[in-house]
Amino acid sequence: MKCFELRDDMMKEGLLVSNDAGLSCVKITMDGQRVLPLDKMMANAFDRAPKLAPIRLIYATLTKDLKSIACSRKADRCALLRIDVGAGQGGQVSLSACSFQDNLTENGVVQKLYSTFPPQGVQVLGAYDEPEPWFGDQRLELVMIMLQNASFRINRTGRLGELRQNTYIQWDGFRLRITPEAKKRNDVMTERPPLRIDAAPVDLEEHVVRQAPLETYEEEEQTLGETG
Repeated sequence: MKCFELRDDMMKEGLLVSNDAGLSCVKITMDGQRVLPLDKMMANAFDRAPKLAPIRLIYATLTKDLKSIACSRKADRCALLRIDVGAGQGGQVSLSACSFQDNLTENGVVQKLYSTFPPQGVQVLGAYDEPEPWFGDQRLELVMIMLQNASFRINRTGRLGELRQNTYIQWDGFRLRITPEAKKRNDVMTERPPLRIDAAPVDLEEHVVRQAPLETYEEEEQTLGETG
């Protein structure tokens, strides 16, 4: 699966690999209280790599128990995504599905009622907290799997500044898209491909890139992660 990280409205290809107290891992929360450790083969390859700059994991799979990260050369059309998103000043941030129904209020106003998070095709692997449903926090940190054609929505309230009120994340199996509006009423997904460990010898350079500065997105839609 292809790996990505979303911080507010900035997307970065790859997941940053850390080594805290001798444990090679991807942090679910920045405080390191929740992590996804690398499996033994992956951790050994990471430990042998020169630490000239931070390393980001571009391709990965998960062990069968979904509790640690392994190396894979297989394109399974899934995405492994970490998000770290906050609300506007004095507001809250929430997650929902992209699918919605139109609801007519007593005042004759049509409102969109969004389905709850996580939607079909999204599986949460770990989070700082798990509010039910996912709303009402100042900040949300979590790691998830997105299957092909899965999507979800981020909604913010408060004084937003340069943040968007609504951000829609869509994974088509090749690209991860960030859009300012939904383009469909229903979530669509395909059958989940099997998650597996690639037992071939690990060449870490095939799976990582050195960290580059985060870039600010200037266009309404950005695409990342063509896997061919």
